[in-house]
Amino acid sequence: MSGQKKNTIDRETLLRSAQSLCDDFANKESLEQVLENFSSSSHDADILCFEHGMKHPLVPFLGRAFRGREGARQYFELITNLLSYENMKFGEYFVDVD
Repeated sequence: MSGQKKNTIDRETLLRSAQSLCDDFANKESLEQVLENFSSSSHDADILCFEHGMKHPLVPFLGRAFRGREGARQYFELITNLLSYENMKFGEYFVDVD
């Protein structure tokens, strides 16, 4: 065996999950609802929230890895405390099951 994990999720399921997460966030659903989009069967170590960008004190979520369920909670708490938005829409989605 090559040591790589076998994917247990298909592309369409992952795409629907990504869309659901973005919809919940855009619609300002509760933090608990947003976090429900992360599979309860996922290993904590498999959860990673990372927003690319250079680290900066005014945007402490950029360039920083938030790992596990608690990390995801911290990430979304920071976002909701620091940013405001109205009528947010997400466009095209790209998911990679590999």
